[in-house]
Amino acid sequence: MVDRVSPRPAPLGSSPTPAELAALQAYLDAGGVKAAAHHLGVAPSTVKKHLANVRSRIGARTTAEAVLRLSE
Repeated sequence: MVDRVSPRPAPLGSSPTPAELAALQAYLDAGGVKAAAHHLGVAPSTVKKHLANVRSRIGARTTAEAVLRLSE
């Protein structure tokens, strides 16, 4: 059995990375995690992690709140 360490959330106040922003844009364009993952050629878990990192970096509780904050 492999003991996996949970990755730390992205630090609050840091800017989202280009990959995180691409995942967010693909999520919005494609209409969901699975479709965004297919579009980007990554696993759905990767898209979910990128979205979680974006939320963590800007202090948003939801992806919708993150989109609103980034659009300001």
